[in-house]
Amino acid sequence: MINRNISAYLNAPSTRALLGVDPSLDSLPFSSCSVLVGTSFTLSHDQLRTSHLHVAALLERDIRVLVYVGTYDWMCNWIGNERWTLELEWSGHDEFAAEELREWIVDNERVGLTRGRGGLVYAAVEGAGHMVGVTSSLSFDPY
Repeated sequence: MINRNISAYLNAPSTRALLGVDPSLDSLPFSSCSVLVGTSFTLSHDQLRTSHLHVAALLERDIRVLVYVGTYDWMCNWIGNERWTLELEWSGHDEFAAEELREWIVDNERVGLTRGRGGLVYAAVEGAGHMVGVTSSLSFDPY
């Protein structure tokens, strides 16, 4: 039911105009996920895999890691992502976990929450969903 309501809202001509959707795409309805793309990932065995050991190995090699998520992401929620970063076993764990989650401010506006230390940065982007992207237009200083 919720997905139907979201689709109806995002397919409404007034919403599409407000979002700046190209009118030539009016015949293509909103879709939250592509069955074709999802099936292609599955058939190629490109699926969800445990990655925390890889992240820990990167950090141990002094490779900086950014874990980011939108606060409105219902598939990969920000609290769950924060918890796994806090529980990640690596040599910088204690230092990272001791850091307080702090507000991320850009141009005097809160744009999210962040924690960073020892090469690991966690960022929750305020109001963003599953397809959040961190762009160069946002100033990012995790420390």
